[in-house]
Amino acid sequence: MSPGSAATPTRSRVRRRLVGIMFVLGAALLLVTAATRPGDFEPPDVDDPETVERASLLEKRFASELTRVRSDEGPWAIRVREDDVNAWLWTRLPAWIANRGGKDSFGAEPVFQVRFLRDRLRLCTDRVAVSTAAGIDDGALVLRPTSGSAIGRLPVPTTFIDLLTRAIDLRGLVDSVRDEAGGPVLSREDGVWRLPDRLSLVDGREVVLLEVRLDEGEVVLVLETVSGTSTGNPPE
Repeated sequence: MSPGSAATPTRSRVRRRLVGIMFVLGAALLLVTAATRPGDFEPPDVDDPETVERASLLEKRFASELTRVRSDEGPWAIRVREDDVNAWLWTRLPAWIANRGGKDSFGAEPVFQVRFLRDRLRLCTDRVAVSTAAGIDDGALVLRPTSGSAIGRLPVPTTFIDLLTRAIDLRGLVDSVRDEAGGPVLSREDGVWRLPDRLSLVDGREVVLLEVRLDEGEVVLVLETVSGTSTGNPPE
């Protein structure tokens, strides 16, 4: 056997070993990336008095705006900051669910936070991040999967949204705070999540969500208060 013919199998074995090592290292890197927290997950400090105050003020502000009797029956808007929403999600919402359904109810412990971006919102837990576009369609608030979802810090395609939403258990959370009439208020149709676009007030009026305007760190909700079932158009 010539020296050249002996070297060829040796080089081939070395290449196979290198490929195997690279594959193992790549798989390990993917596992570590998937096991880390999503980069967006930075929950507020629930022991910080400022966090508690933010949540309380947001709740009071919403209650005041939703129930206000307005001389102008046209659309109105409310601007909400991301930090205030997350303070509420980590302090007021868990306490409310625990009081309503018991301390073992899903959501009685803080579950997720939200990120408002210019073209989408992200729901984040310590395991996954789900990116969706938000809009109003056919009498419902629609959350439609979009790019930017992840398991840990590992980006995943929109086809994995079902898996990610099961990890967050959106249905379980919404069912925990379902309306007094019973049945779930969250449904999934054609790959998107749908919630009612209106809220009934105790005096018989309804508040209808007309538009969701997302921006970096905040969202503007355009609404209209009506005396009964009605639809409206957002302001120019």
